[in-house]
Amino acid sequence: MKIFMLLCVFSFAPVVYSLPLPLSSSLGNSGRAGYGSADYHILNSAALLHGKMYQVSGFYFFEGNEKIYGGSLTNSRDIPIGFTWLRLSPTNTYQVLSIAGRLSQKFLMGIGIHRYSEQNEFFPHLGILYKPIEKLTLGFTGERIQSRMKYGMGARFVFTESFIIQGDAVYDQDILSFGGGVEFITENKFSIRLGQVWPDPSFRIGVSFNGYPIKLDYTWVQKQGHTVGIRIESE
Repeated sequence: MKIFMLLCVFSFAPVVYSLPLPLSSSLGNSGRAGYGSADYHILNSAALLHGKMYQVSGFYFFEGNEKIYGGSLTNSRDIPIGFTWLRLSPTNTYQVLSIAGRLSQKFLMGIGIHRYSEQNEFFPHLGILYKPIEKLTLGFTGERIQSRMKYGMGARFVFTESFIIQGDAVYDQDILSFGGGVEFITENKFSIRLGQVWPDPSFRIGVSFNGYPIKLDYTWVQKQGHTVGIRIESE
C-alpha cells in the first residue's frame, strides 16, 4: 500500500510559481497539498485551513546581485484569511490575498486574488483540498492568468511522523511540469528536505529548526541560490 501511494504522488506530482519560498522550494516547488506553513496559500488558498491558528513568516533569497524578499500573515481560525507580499525586483512586487472555508470534513475550498504590480492585473485562483484518508491529502487548483488557464494537482502522504512525501503537477499552455520531495523529521524537531523538479531538473535541499513558537528555515537550490526564512506561529 505504501509503495502504491509513493507512486501516486510522483505520478501526479506541482511547479506553480517558481518563487524561492523556503519550504515549497526545497520540496521541488510543491505545496498544493501543503501543510503547516503560511506560504502554502500562494499555491492553494485552501491550505489556510491546514496552518497554525496565527502565523507570521518572512524570507530572504540571495544569489549574486539578485535578491527577493517578502512575508506572509495568515489566520486559520474564525475567518481563515492570508496575505503575502513579495518584492521580486526594484520595479515589481507580487501580492496574494486568500480566504478559505470548510465544505465538509474531507473537503476544503479557498479562493484567492494574485497580482503582479508591473502588470497591474488581478488573477483569480480557486483551490480545493481533499483528505480521503488520514495520512493522504490531495490538492486541486485552477487559475486564470490573463487569457490562459493554469491547472494543478498536488499530493501529500505522511508515511510516519518522521517521513513525509509531497509532490505537484502543473499544466500550463500545453506544458506539463512536475516537482516533489521528501522530508525527514527527527525527534528533536530538526528536519531535512530533499527535492527535485522536471523537465528542467534542479536539485534542492532544505533544513529547519522547528522550535515553538519560532521556526528557522534554510534552502539551497542548485545553480539558483539560497533562501533563509523565519516562521512565528501561535496555536
